[in-house]
Amino acid sequence: MSDYENLHYLVANIFNVGIGYSEEQIINELKEEASNLEFLDQTKYEILKSNNDHDFSWMQLFEMYDGAYFHAEIEARDYAMKILSVFL
Repeated sequence: MSDYENLHYLVANIFNVGIGYSEEQIINELKEEASNLEFLDQTKYEILKSNNDHDFSWMQLFEMYDGAYFHAEIEARDYAMKILSVFL
């Protein structure tokens, strides 16, 4: 997963439950991050790449950074795609 620097950054610094953001606050923070066009482009690339990478796991990424917990990979992926749609 080391090819996904921006996704790691976002999950660690925005989705971490210790920060305590509501879903609305998460979306606002993501929009602020997306205002940087270079970050926006790289993050979009990483999101699209993750969809075709069989070794990438949204569930593991969220767990790694104490983000949301999911019972199945598809749940984690669907949530990530919904919330990260600001980058797509």
